Amino acid sequence: MQVSIPKSLTISISPQLASVLRNSTFTVRDEKFVYAKVSKLPEPSKYYITAPDPDGSEITVIGPWEKIRDLAIVERNKEDYAWVSLNVSVPFYCVGFMAAVNTAIANAGVDLLDLSLYSKDHFLVKASEVGKAVQALALVGLTEARIEQ
Repeated sequence: MQVSIPKSLTISISPQLASVLRNSTFTVRDEKFVYAKVSKLPEPSKYYITAPDPDGSEITVIGPWEKIRDLAIVERNKEDYAWVSLNVSVPFYCVGFMAAVNTAIANAGVDLLDLSLYSKDHFLVKASEVGKAVQALALVGLTEARIEQ
C-alpha cells in the first residue's frame, strides 16, 4: 500500500473545537528538561516524571538535568527540552484537541513529545524551537498564561 503524505498537514476544526481552543491556555516552564533512560526506578519526586515501560524493557525519566543527573542513567537524549502545559477548558471531552495542537506544531516544523496526565496535557519540544511552538499554539487559538510561582 502506498501512502501519499501532503507537504503540509491540515485538520478540520469544528465550531465546538474552535471554542475549546479559544478558551484554553498554555504555559511554558522556565526550566530546561531532559529525557533519560535509567537502570532502576527512582523514588517518586515532585521534580521529575518516571515512566516504566509495561513490558519492563526500560524506565524513562523526564526532568531538569540538575534534578536527575544523580540517578542511575543509562542514556540521555542530547537535546534540552522546553515543557509546555495545556490547560484545556474541557478536559477529557474534546475530540480533536490534541490533533489540532499536534498538527499546528507539525506545520511549524517542530517535533513534539506528548504527555497526557490526569487533568492536563503537556508536551516537550526542543528548547531551541519553543518560540515556533508558541506561535503555532497562538495560531490555533490558545492563549499563553503566566505560571504562578
